[in-house]
Amino acid sequence: MILRNHELSWARGELTAVVAIAAFGLVAFNGLVDRPGSPASEISLQWGYLLALCGTLLTMGGSILRSAETGRRRKPPGVL
Repeated sequence: MILRNHELSWARGELTAVVAIAAFGLVAFNGLVDRPGSPASEISLQWGYLLALCGTLLTMGGSILRSAETGRRRKPPGVL
């Protein structure tokens, strides 16, 4: 898509933002609510967990910057 400069019906980076939000939710749920192992109180989070959370936030930030580059005017839902 980037090499051929295809026109898309959505701004570049929007789908990446959706995936990053879903990934952040899944990582946060896995680390805070449903910790793996037994018993859960004995399991501690290591630096890799924080790295994964930071990675999803960086992905979200990059996708927001990329979608802002298009300069496309946003319309409210329901407007043709």
